[in-house]
Amino acid sequence: MSQTDRYQSPLSERYASKEMQYIFSPDMKFRTWRKLWIALAETEKELGLPITQEQIDELKAHADDINYDVAKAREKECRHDVMSHVYAYGVQCPKAKGIIHLGATSCYVGDNTDIIVMNEALKLVKKKLVNVIAELAKFADKYKDQPTLAFTHFQPAQPTTVGKRATLWMQEFLMDLEDLEYVQSTLKLLGSKGTTGTQASFLELFDGDQETIDKIDPMIAEKMGLSQDLREVLGAAAVFHDSRRQDDWLDVGHGQRAADYYKKFCRANPLVYDERVYRIMAYHDREDGLGEGALAGFEHGVLLYRIFKDADALDRYRLGENALDEAMLRTAPAHNLADFARCLVAESAHT
Repeated sequence: MSQTDRYQSPLSERYASKEMQYIFSPDMKFRTWRKLWIALAETEKELGLPITQEQIDELKAHADDINYDVAKAREKECRHDVMSHVYAYGVQCPKAKGIIHLGATSCYVGDNTDIIVMNEALKLVKKKLVNVIAELAKFADKYKDQPTLAFTHFQPAQPTTVGKRATLWMQEFLMDLEDLEYVQSTLKLLGSKGTTGTQASFLELFDGDQETIDKIDPMIAEKMGLSQDLREVLGAAAVFHDSRRQDDWLDVGHGQRAADYYKKFCRANPLVYDERVYRIMAYHDREDGLGEGALAGFEHGVLLYRIFKDADALDRYRLGENALDEAMLRTAPAHNLADFARCLVAESAHT
């Protein structure tokens, strides 16, 4: 069909880059839906539901080749965009069709995809903004001694230089960049809720195990790469946790010393203090029961503690092939990373 017989936005056709047009395209939207369904299936499998790796592999094999014709035909029957794409995905993945969107509500793919699309768009704007600032910096340096007349209230003012004028433009862009980075830092996925926005369907799937259900949101967020808050907590703990270690082997109390140093550092420097970071470090070298008890009062606190302890444990391979008992690892991703951790240590030994 001709593209001249329907409305087209000049904001897209005339002004948007090809990269930005793709970010807001149907391909990006529905491929993201499928990535979210894969993340949900992987998470449910890791948390104990009877989902096989074969089913997940089948979903991954068709993550990008959207069968629009099937979805469009189905939507004419069911009048539901999400359910029509669940059906279309199931046509391509007959072994996995029963686990697609399992327990979730439509907003799981709809709302989370909106956040992901907006974040990708901001990334693109940020990249171009940084490039503009870099080019202006070169321009300002080149013409820093070139005289020109400044203006105020559209009237001639005192002399300045072209380079100095350019630094004022840069300042405006830098403020824009700061605002953009703030917005990105506050973006969060909207979670994985069950039908009608409650967790009732997940309670049924997991036999009422609320503790397991509480792990779903952060695990999916981690897989989709938007768990900014949780990553910052783990990152801060990783930076400080061995800062007061006195022995590479058994150094009882180094976690508490590191935690106290972290608190002192935050008071003396412009670093926001986070009690979760403090407690993860203070208890990371102690018994699991103590640490989990200390973090239990925080949302996703126990999961953060387990992830951190497993990451710290995988680092022990640097002390020798038998320095870690893999049976003691707490999370499925850590077990999957054990071989990689050994290879990484082996590679580093030769560099």
